Amino acid sequence: MTRPTPKVGTSQLGVGYWGRDPSTHVEALQTAERVLALNYDKVRAMGLPFRLWTRVNDTFGNTRIKQCSCWNDTAKQSDAPCYSCYGNRYIPGFLKFNYITTFYSSIDTDLTLTNVVPEKTVTPFRLTLAPNAVQGTIITPPFLVPRVVLGQWESHLDAYSRDPLNIITSEWTVDGGVTWQPTSLLGSSPQYNPRAGATMQFKITLYRPTLQTKPPLFEIFRARFPYVPAFRIRAAPTPGTPFYHNDDCLPGEILILRTWEQERFRREPSGVRTETEGYRYWTIPLNYFNHEIDRETPKAALGRDHFLEEARGPETGARYIATKHDYSRTFKIFTRQDFNLRRIIGDHNDRLTGEALMRVW
Repeated sequence: MTRPTPKVGTSQLGVGYWGRDPSTHVEALQTAERVLALNYDKVRAMGLPFRLWTRVNDTFGNTRIKQCSCWNDTAKQSDAPCYSCYGNRYIPGFLKFNYITTFYSSIDTDLTLTNVVPEKTVTPFRLTLAPNAVQGTIITPPFLVPRVVLGQWESHLDAYSRDPLNIITSEWTVDGGVTWQPTSLLGSSPQYNPRAGATMQFKITLYRPTLQTKPPLFEIFRARFPYVPAFRIRAAPTPGTPFYHNDDCLPGEILILRTWEQERFRREPSGVRTETEGYRYWTIPLNYFNHEIDRETPKAALGRDHFLEEARGPETGARYIATKHDYSRTFKIFTRQDFNLRRIIGDHNDRLTGEALMRVW
């Protein structure tokens, strides 16, 4: 005797039907993860390298970040030519992506000063030689290198020589000041690339030939190292070659893709007029370039607190601000971010004209 085919409940739906729980279906198919993986592959294969900087503010949790002396409480603005904060209110202004930066400004109270005094005639305040001194030094407090150094150290000094005979030098040490090396050697080779656990100090020396000569001025010193490694290495470095190859995505860089040219149509008495609004760009969440970033937080998104610099190619060094941001969240997962790029006006060596972002180190 043939037994009847059993029914599935009373819904008259076939086994495996997901209609009552589509979210479980999407999760099981890993649709969002597939979209994200495809975006990863596109960016890694064809992305253009751009360096990235992040604006600092008083919420970074770094005790050395402080309000710059150029900040005007009445006007609620900073001095654009300021090299301590780059017109951003908080020192040091901007930090390079995936780098740890140590910095020492003229308003820090933990500097060891010898024959050096504050100069508060104009803002930002600076340090200069004492009236009765022809030479003085500024020594920073000890800095313990907190992370593994995955690249080359870099350093930059912002100081002003007001006479052709003035001399300003910067040096560093890892042995408590027994021996000092010029910062021009810092990061030049593995021998001069301090590692994690090293205790560093920096010394700035100001000199003028006579008491009648205008003394030099010190404003800020910065040094940094990458703590996130390069990727997309096609071959292992050989002895005697630089740290990286040209086809790597170096520390401090992200990869972006250019898509289509935007057009806007405007109706006029003579007809419809087409205007070009520039190209549209996109990239993936920033956690791909730094796995310590949570993908579903604001730190993974480009915004008004970032600017980019072209890393290689015919326009190397050109800087841009990302505008008109659009964030794609496929099934509640952050998978892509689109934006326009506006070129920053100015020159890297121009201290007076152009936009302040062109002067950021």
